[in-house]
Amino acid sequence: MDQPACWTLSLILLSGSRSDPNITHLAFRLAEKGVPWHPCEPGVTHVAWDIQTGTLHLNGSPLSPSAVFGRRNVFQGGGHCADGYHSAVQAWAEATGTPFWPSVPRSPCKVRNLLAAKDCGLRVPGTAICTEAIAGGIAKPVQGGDYTKSLRGGSSMPWGIGFAQQYLKGPEYRVFFVGGEFISFRVASDSLDYRIDPETSFVVADVGSDILQGIGKLARKLGYNFCAADIRCDDSSPVFLEINSSPMFSVADSVCGGKITDALITGLLAAAVSTPVQSGATQP
Repeated sequence: MDQPACWTLSLILLSGSRSDPNITHLAFRLAEKGVPWHPCEPGVTHVAWDIQTGTLHLNGSPLSPSAVFGRRNVFQGGGHCADGYHSAVQAWAEATGTPFWPSVPRSPCKVRNLLAAKDCGLRVPGTAICTEAIAGGIAKPVQGGDYTKSLRGGSSMPWGIGFAQQYLKGPEYRVFFVGGEFISFRVASDSLDYRIDPETSFVVADVGSDILQGIGKLARKLGYNFCAADIRCDDSSPVFLEINSSPMFSVADSVCGGKITDALITGLLAAAVSTPVQSGATQP
């Protein structure tokens, strides 16, 4: 089917790679619900944004989406190309007042987020920001983008500087915050970082109203409309580890009946309804 010369308010722009299962999963769910969407894929889609008029062209046609979902998958590479696409589309959305999900008002900083979590009443693990690992603890990068590691005490952080935190046995939970709605899971994995474990499983679980209240307060404080918080237990007492402003969600969504993408699509459509047609495109 030929693409129309322009699209109107109901269109959702998906900015990300087709190799990212989260992007392809959301595309499937949008199509399943009959919601029009259009891809913007790094290295594939031809992009031209006239900053004088605000007009965005993809593959030669003017595009006027009223909401954008963008995801840069840091674990799949893509380098400067993927970074450039993501930054350009997000900047266009900001410049034209187009809602962008997930919203990240400030450059993400896990140190700042951890301090904000404390201010929101969440319990956090013993933590040091340092250049050397601490014996018996775990290590992870300050800016994210890599997996949690177990390093020998005194060894150099592979990222130059990183988090050194106390090890918590678990169990572990992941709580998604989507436009004010919570969907929480217990995470089962034999790995220190479940993201590298192909046998990781998610089970819908309750984490308690106090934790949800703290996570919701933190998400709103940071200005996030979609995020996920990681919780581990120490002697059955929940401890906040971190909040991710661009979480993986496709696997968890498949075990909760699509509640995560339902909430995402509801949020995107609500934003679409309240957003006028952007300049530079006409309605058919």
